[in-house]
Amino acid sequence: MMKYTVGKEKQYFLDNDSNRVMLQLEGLFDFPEKACEVISSRHAIRQFWCSTQNIEYFHIVVPNKETVLKHYLPDNIAFEKHGPRPIVKYLNFTKSHKINTFYRSELLEEKNLLDKYYYRTDSHWTTKGAVQYLRCFLELYLPTLFDTASTLEYETRRLQFAGDLGCHLGDSEEIEDIFLSQDNFKILFEGKLTNEGHVWHTCSKVKTSGGKAIILHDSFTHSLFSTISTLFSETLFIHSPDLDLSLIRKFGPDVIIFIQAERFLPRYISNELYVEPWLRDLALKKNPQDRTAEYFAKLESLSSKDAQ
Repeated sequence: MMKYTVGKEKQYFLDNDSNRVMLQLEGLFDFPEKACEVISSRHAIRQFWCSTQNIEYFHIVVPNKETVLKHYLPDNIAFEKHGPRPIVKYLNFTKSHKINTFYRSELLEEKNLLDKYYYRTDSHWTTKGAVQYLRCFLELYLPTLFDTASTLEYETRRLQFAGDLGCHLGDSEEIEDIFLSQDNFKILFEGKLTNEGHVWHTCSKVKTSGGKAIILHDSFTHSLFSTISTLFSETLFIHSPDLDLSLIRKFGPDVIIFIQAERFLPRYISNELYVEPWLRDLALKKNPQDRTAEYFAKLESLSSKDAQ
């Protein structure tokens, strides 16, 4: 099927690609209670395991553009006409399970028209939307870092932008977005893998109360790279929903945050990733020049030395 569809005022949306976004939106996606149970239990394992190591674990779900801009959907798409979305089912299931899942689509819906939290021609959010959402999360769960985030100064720029959806039709838009100077942090390592398996290792150059963080993520976190790299003294970004529990011992984070787009929620996560073999396999498939696996083999000594 098509990768995109066009809604009101030429808003581009994902169609039923591999994540069945529109089926999720209309309440037609098959997401039984058993799926909620499996996914929440794996988050619970992470949360419990982290608590035994005095580490905080959080799960942030980023609202779909199709959710926030539901009033701009094509006329043939009826929001939750056939039942609740997977995220709604999941949150209802986990109410009594004390899973630290942050999802607040209303925070972006309220101001999107004024502040443009999602690109018209892209499936992702703007940096402005990403930072607003992150601040709301920090205020609720990590208030000390919220204070630091509130002091960061962003530069506003205007630029011509052709998104991942609009580019199919040669469409672009002039956007106004915010940018944070990379002078606030240092990149210790950046892998050469695209998307899954991509790794950044950074350390902040500013005074911050944030300790060391592991960020599991998808492409929505790219807009937060500079902000998160500034807020935490040291950050290891891994483009993956899955976790290698042994990496926690090796890297010694103070917090682990899994940032996930709403449309990816139905995918089962794993806590049985063996990160170095996984990275070597991805390098063979995607880019033999990548040396991320070798970097991870030496990560323990590097993380303690380079963050000083």
